[in-house]
Amino acid sequence: MNVDLTVSFQPIFLLGKRRRQVGAEYLVRGKGGFSNPLTLFNWAKSFGKLKQADINCCFTCAEAASRYNGMVFINIFSCTLAELLEHAKDIFIFVPPERLVFEISEQDALRNLDMIHRAVAAWKAMGVRFAIDDIASGYDRIAALVELEPAFIKLDGALTRNCHINQTRQIVIKHLVKMARELHVDIIAEMIETIDEYDALKKLGVKYGQGFLLCKPKQAE
Repeated sequence: MNVDLTVSFQPIFLLGKRRRQVGAEYLVRGKGGFSNPLTLFNWAKSFGKLKQADINCCFTCAEAASRYNGMVFINIFSCTLAELLEHAKDIFIFVPPERLVFEISEQDALRNLDMIHRAVAAWKAMGVRFAIDDIASGYDRIAALVELEPAFIKLDGALTRNCHINQTRQIVIKHLVKMARELHVDIIAEMIETIDEYDALKKLGVKYGQGFLLCKPKQAE
């Protein structure tokens, strides 16, 4: 199963009067009918090759990010983390551990929470950090996820969209920010598309952000 892959990246910024790029999320897309990553990974899963495909995508992103000096965020399936440990030294050739951040989606992490604790601890012992992606709401779920002690929590676009005019979303974000500060976790807001959303998130105490307002995804060289 050979699929040609392309890599794009979307910068992540420190929100403030002088916003500054601090990292980038690297994203893999397949050519042809595999432009949607879910299509690509579902296809690989149908052949029993999900972990292999995930590892290949991780290496592809790491190699594409080798010249970048900021934090490098790479999406990974939780079921791949343990097997990927065997390739850690090879990945660090491209991205040193202190700059590498693995992103795990909220739902994926919850499904495999008991299984991944040891693998997460092993990666963190080498200096790699973790981000929990697609956080929307649900304190019981968030409480379980923070047992992984991530460095970052990424707010889903469902929360950030129109947050400047939605009081309920503002309340949820405000409490998430408060909780994150107490846990020494930084929050990254995704899908910031308007200056009003940007100003509201900044006012609510969100530290980092990404989205079309700040910078659209770019093709990696």
